[in-house]
Amino acid sequence: MTSEEKEMIKTELYRHLEELCRGEKLSGSEDAKKGADDICRYLKQKGIPYETYTFPAYLSNPLESHFEVFDGEAHFEALKKQEIKSRPRSFSMNCPEPVKGELLFDPFASDPSHLAEEKEFLSSVKDKIVLAFGYDEKYAKLLEQYQAAGLIQIWMSDEEEIHEDTVGTIWGTPDLESVWSTLCLPVAAINGPDGKKLIDRLNRGEKLSAALSVTVDTHVEKVVLPVAEIRGKSSDFVLLSGHYDTWYEGAMDNGSSNSIMMELTARFHQMNQENPLTRSLRIAWWPGHSNGRYMGSAWYADHFHQDLCQNCIAHINSDLTGSVTAKVLAVRTTGLEGQSFYHELSKKSGIPFPEVWGKIGRGADQSFWGERIPYHIALRMERLPEEKESAAPGSGDWWWHTRYDTADKVDPEVMFQKYLCLYEVLNAFLTPQSLPADPDFYFQTIRKELLEIEQTGSATLGEVRELFSEIEKQMRELLKKNNPNTQLLKETAGRINQLRQSYGASHGQDLAFSWGTFPLLRAGAIDPKNCPEDWQLFADTTFLRQKNRCTDTLTEISKMLKFYLGGTFL
Repeated sequence: MTSEEKEMIKTELYRHLEELCRGEKLSGSEDAKKGADDICRYLKQKGIPYETYTFPAYLSNPLESHFEVFDGEAHFEALKKQEIKSRPRSFSMNCPEPVKGELLFDPFASDPSHLAEEKEFLSSVKDKIVLAFGYDEKYAKLLEQYQAAGLIQIWMSDEEEIHEDTVGTIWGTPDLESVWSTLCLPVAAINGPDGKKLIDRLNRGEKLSAALSVTVDTHVEKVVLPVAEIRGKSSDFVLLSGHYDTWYEGAMDNGSSNSIMMELTARFHQMNQENPLTRSLRIAWWPGHSNGRYMGSAWYADHFHQDLCQNCIAHINSDLTGSVTAKVLAVRTTGLEGQSFYHELSKKSGIPFPEVWGKIGRGADQSFWGERIPYHIALRMERLPEEKESAAPGSGDWWWHTRYDTADKVDPEVMFQKYLCLYEVLNAFLTPQSLPADPDFYFQTIRKELLEIEQTGSATLGEVRELFSEIEKQMRELLKKNNPNTQLLKETAGRINQLRQSYGASHGQDLAFSWGTFPLLRAGAIDPKNCPEDWQLFADTTFLRQKNRCTDTLTEISKMLKFYLGGTFL
């Protein structure tokens, strides 16, 4: 690529970004619809085939909250009060009339090493307003169960701004079962400095009371989903995705990714016209990420389930990129392609080798575990973890999910670096006959995850580990013989990814709780020495059921591989 071509791409990327940053694109709004129109207009101009899907979405828009703190325990109107700046959480219970109660700080919130202390604290929260660090929906549901009056979430770092976010417990649109998990608790957020001041006062022995009102507009509204498709020689396809709805203008999150996706779509469209791609490329711009709890991607998983199950080989998500503070490439992946895949791409193309490496977490439109997709990859330019100034994800920037996420926070050079990285990864999946597979790295990662569970708690996973070892041997033998076809990879790595990243059925979505890999199997990592008797019983039951799920699925995979390798299918 010549220097002139590079500058032209940088110019186009930033031009798209500035256009997409016009207005605040919260799903369901007119500005969001205009954002979708801008994407479709560009696709049409370039002659790229695309579809738009319009459908109802269950959305929750935070409007306002009021959090007042009073000196003392009763007679609120007669006490000295202070209003502390707050923001309501999307999918909080709508509670415009203030709830009132004593203010308590929970030092044990979401800390698995203090379960006994946590349960004792929870017994005291009835009719109280609780202060706690973090943004854990499981914790909010616990407070609801123990009849707290409300929750104030304290941000974990010291910036003054309050970041918009959700406390929604349900991933995507609720169904008739998950709707019972809807949160019935008012929740608002305050910044770190204000939270720490309140904690200091409580720790000094002051008695504080509080009043909390939260107004959210939770309703059904139609949204638009643009999806472009570049058809290669095969019906197998890679899904490239990112959300176009935003909090405020959302330049870094996620206008920069949308811009990169537009330019990549045009480039691969042109490549496909000149020399058809081995596999197809599908590009989706999701609505409903921010105020719909990933309902756009979950809708797509529901409505295109069979197509995804049969044909989708990889899901590559682009979110939260282009920050002026970003310096290094971060890759989060389920890992089948291995680290050597990125070494080779780096040597061949000059793109940076990832300096931050990790597993994909529960977020960013990872709605496709039920579709048994072998490869899941999310990459972006970030800061090194030790250089981050905020608890915000990505580069750890104070403006994340605030009105200050504007185009001046995005560096054209960083956008271009991300564009090159995504291009090289996509090209490696779309053009060669063979697909990258590194069983050494893949199964080594799995062994580490299982060992974490066993070392932390009292659980044993011998049978699960043995089955994984057998499947590893079988996959190695299969890879020596030939390049596995899409369906074989789906039935092996795709089903293993489903086990590692979800705990439920393949036709729905787990609740929006962050557990880590092997989600509910991690119940076996709970230390019984510091767990109430009833909670330990619940954890043991959960662990056993998930262990049975693992052994059943892994046994089926092993039998299938035996058949493909020339054995007998029992």
